Amino acid sequence: MNSEIVDALFGLLQQRVAEGFPGKILGDPVDLFQRLARLTMTR
Repeated sequence: MNSEIVDALFGLLQQRVAEGFPGKILGDPVDLFQRLARLTMTR
């Protein structure tokens, strides 16, 4: 997985830019990272 993407996502989570948004729309953050990893591997 691209480290720049991971760094950016962790930065957003640390800053709590959208506290309620990820859980309501994207699900659990762990699930989000797993889906991103699968998407990256299929390309």
